[in-house]
Amino acid sequence: MLIVIGTFVLNLPQRNARANENSRTTEQCDPHFFDPDHLTKLLSTNKIETIADILKKTPNCYKENQVAIYSSSSAQCATPKAPRIILYLNESTEHPDTDAKSMCSFNSGNKADYAELYQKDPTLDCHENSMECQRFNPKTSRFEYYEVKVPKQDDGKTFAATKKDSITHAYVTKINPPQCMTSCHRANLQNPTDPNPRPNIENYPNWPGFYGSLHDHLGLSDVELKNYLEKFSDSKKTNPRYASLPEVLKIDSSGNPTYPGENSKPIVNLQNQLETENYKRIASEFLAPPETLKKIWPYRYALLASMACNDDVGHYSEQKGATVPPKYQFPIESFLPENVKNSFSKNYQAVASQVLVLHQHNIQTLEKLQDKSGAKALDQFAEQFKMDMANDPLKPYKEYRLDDQDDFSNISRLAYLGLNLGLPIEDWSMSFQKTVDFEAGRHNAREILANLAPKLLDPKSDADLKLDLDKGFGSEIDEKACELLRKKSLIALGADDSKTKVTANCSVVPDANTVLPPEAMDLKKTVSGLPQLTAPNTLDLCIKCHVNGTATPIPFDQPAALAVALKKDGLLQKITDYINSGEMPKNAILIQDKNSGKDEKADLIHYFKALSEVRE
Repeated sequence: MLIVIGTFVLNLPQRNARANENSRTTEQCDPHFFDPDHLTKLLSTNKIETIADILKKTPNCYKENQVAIYSSSSAQCATPKAPRIILYLNESTEHPDTDAKSMCSFNSGNKADYAELYQKDPTLDCHENSMECQRFNPKTSRFEYYEVKVPKQDDGKTFAATKKDSITHAYVTKINPPQCMTSCHRANLQNPTDPNPRPNIENYPNWPGFYGSLHDHLGLSDVELKNYLEKFSDSKKTNPRYASLPEVLKIDSSGNPTYPGENSKPIVNLQNQLETENYKRIASEFLAPPETLKKIWPYRYALLASMACNDDVGHYSEQKGATVPPKYQFPIESFLPENVKNSFSKNYQAVASQVLVLHQHNIQTLEKLQDKSGAKALDQFAEQFKMDMANDPLKPYKEYRLDDQDDFSNISRLAYLGLNLGLPIEDWSMSFQKTVDFEAGRHNAREILANLAPKLLDPKSDADLKLDLDKGFGSEIDEKACELLRKKSLIALGADDSKTKVTANCSVVPDANTVLPPEAMDLKKTVSGLPQLTAPNTLDLCIKCHVNGTATPIPFDQPAALAVALKKDGLLQKITDYINSGEMPKNAILIQDKNSGKDEKADLIHYFKALSEVRE
């Protein structure tokens, strides 16, 4: 894919290196089949009353791309016998008329299949009467969620009415209904015009609860393979929904299970598609609304460098068999002047620490799955996993990045900058956990560069820049471009050396229109009995924006005045809620580590609470 931006050239690969390149038989395929408008029309012009009716109409190009989940975190229940199925359109099938890709999921539709789950929780709703669907809208760079609700079971019996549902006919819900927007897809409910939800899938190469949870190799888990061939295969013979799906798993002459043809790695291909779309969503957060673009504009070259340039280790060494020469080392902090770099450094360590914390969690999950299945080999990932496990996740980034580990990935470098610019990076990852782990999808992350560059490069002043990614990391063109990016970045941030003073921007709190009472802002007002409290170091982050910056004025630097302010208009509760939710401090991730007992959130909240209890 060749993208020409004025005189700038971005040469991107057609698709991710992990995607399968095999050709497929030409077939009639409607890439809009699962779009909400098409589903609505389908329901209105056909006698559709069951999910099985919809599946009969679904093109094979979707049904051939199926992922089965036997333990689901979604509203749709799943078991090894009655898994949740996701149908999607493989990205390796080119549809030049549309970038929007929709997908839908369903379970067996039989309440008896989930009897054990209902016994554990009688209030449970396994959503047997619905398909859950997702579409990425290329016009808005946003994911959209909706459901198809049906009145009847696949055997023609009417679904029992519930407190929430009494369905008389099949219909498609509105886009982004409340039930999809809460904890599951993490929408920004404070902004109903742009909720910005995101998909959920764990990071390559392990997906707990999926058939093929270990790198898409169903044969690596004895338990998974046995359940698939015995329990799930039995359901396919009798369940109308599963019976409509083609058999995609083949057993070769040696008894090994494989997915032949184009979709030889169905979960990898699904994740590739979701990552590519999610990275377009991430890029859009830097470019809208206009005030965001204005805020990030001085950092535009650093942002592009985070996606295009090497860190101290990694690809250069892999390609040329040598360490990176000093002149070609491009750690992201080197694109920032000294005092901007200093204000960013603590958050840099926080991002790196959080990445390692979740890395370790995923590795431990993988090992537990293997213990259960009897599979002992971690295939080609074994050594990398073991090295990651040996790392202390609380080590500062500076202390661990120069060892034998992989370099800080491009998307993590971008997250470091995004965090300091006040963007919600904790919801960039597609992991079910709220995290800043972006280690998956390094190749797909080039979509971010392709989407950012047109807005962040000026055709006149940046005519000397060419970012040609087809040359690969470590090439001479890459190195020259990165040298130029670094020079331009330092100039744009007000310095071409470390002596020039540069002031980093502060973000405004979500409740920026709050007006504090006059007495709360009277810095001369004193209170009696002020305790000898030691302010936590993280208080400096509050002072930076609310005293020295542009955020709502709050006297965080004046304990006596702050004690008064905290008692007014529920300010203590607001601050506590912001800290607990991770929204504040806006420019940092507070460390919470059970092993070491370090809890910066609790320390900051305790300090504010103690001040609020002081009597005047």
